[in-house]
Amino acid sequence: MATRTLSFRSTDDFERRLDKAARYWETARANGDEEEIERAARHFETCLLRALHPTRTERGRTSRILRATTEAFVVAVERAQRDAELEAAYREWAAVDHEGEKYRRGALEAAAEIWREE
Repeated sequence: MATRTLSFRSTDDFERRLDKAARYWETARANGDEEEIERAARHFETCLLRALHPTRTERGRTSRILRATTEAFVVAVERAQRDAELEAAYREWAAVDHEGEKYRRGALEAAAEIWREE
């Protein structure tokens, strides 16, 4: 079977982003992180459907399809990473006592003790 080299134009930082996305994907797979893999896969599916929408690609333009698919992979992994970072930040934020919840609960428990004694 004969082989052919396919290529496409991209932004200056695309190679770095692609390498980072590939490493992230490989790490998630090696660690067996099913949640991360599933999150990235869902984003990839959405990105790919948008990228390959008939109005965005021309028939017979292999390089455009290749570029759209590769960009969809990179964007999907970046979104999955951002989701994971936001989720971690939310968990950290949720663990902090923002409104004095512990103080209110303590006051209510102390009042309950007094009410029980009366």
